[in-house]
Amino acid sequence: MTALLLNGLFIWAACHFYNHGEIAAGTIFTSFELGWYFGGIYGAGLEAKYYNERLYERLANPLMNNQRLFPALMIRYGF
Repeated sequence: MTALLLNGLFIWAACHFYNHGEIAAGTIFTSFELGWYFGGIYGAGLEAKYYNERLYERLANPLMNNQRLFPALMIRYGF
């Protein structure tokens, strides 16, 4: 809900400034809007990756360890 309100506010402000001939202010608010918009998309992608990793750890990893499945994929290494 917060992202929707912020995006709506910045879009409204950018349109308001462009309609009143204030190109610089409109451009600044457009850049803020793009930052919020693409930042939200990027954050959602990171959260989905984190959720999937935790889901895998909770469900698939114990099953693979108990059944001794895919031992080559469970090798731990470091450089």
